[in-house]
Amino acid sequence: MPIKPILVNPESKNDIEFGIQKIAEIALRGIAPGKNDPETAIACIEHLAQILTKIGKSHSPSPYHRDRKNQIRIVLPKPTFTDYLV
Repeated sequence: MPIKPILVNPESKNDIEFGIQKIAEIALRGIAPGKNDPETAIACIEHLAQILTKIGKSHSPSPYHRDRKNQIRIVLPKPTFTDYLV
């Protein structure tokens, strides 16, 4: 019996990227001349550092996910770590 692929919503991979973008926007608003709220910008930078650290530690460049018997069960293309930084 042939294995049928499971399609994943392509927008779901953008959730992390979208969140990173929004945190960066909040940080920029915090240092805008009209706001002058450096504490918000600093908090955003700290959150971004934590997020990127977690991504860096758990990032697997392989799109292949295997079961306990080392058989490929899922092929899921992933953004590279650099994609999150851009």
